Amino acid sequence: PETVAKHDEAIARKLENSNEDMRKAALWALEKSPETVAKHDEAIVRKLEDSDEGVRKAALWALAKSPETVAKHDEAIARKLENSNEDMRKAALWALEKSPE
Repeated sequence: PETVAKHDEAIARKLENSNEDMRKAALWALEKSPETVAKHDEAIVRKLEDSDEGVRKAALWALAKSPETVAKHDEAIARKLENSNEDMRKAALWALEKSPE
C-alpha cells in the first residue's frame, strides 16, 4: 500500500487509458489502499460507467475496499443491482455490504 500511495497520481491517470486492461490494472493497484480509493473516489466511480464490463466490476471491487467511499457513493453502486449481468449485481451487493451505515 505504501508504494501505491507514493505513486497514486500516476496510477490514477491510467484510469483514462484507452486500453481496458490498463484501466483494470490501475483499479487493482488503487484498491490496495483504502485511503487511495477514498482519495480517487470520483475517478473510480466514473469507471462504473466504463465501456468494458471488466473495468466496471473492478471499479466496484475497488470501491468496496473503502467503507466510507461505499457509503458516499451508495446510490451509484446500487444502480448496478439492476444490471443484466449477474456477476455485476453480485459485485454491487458485495460492495454495498462494506458500508459502515
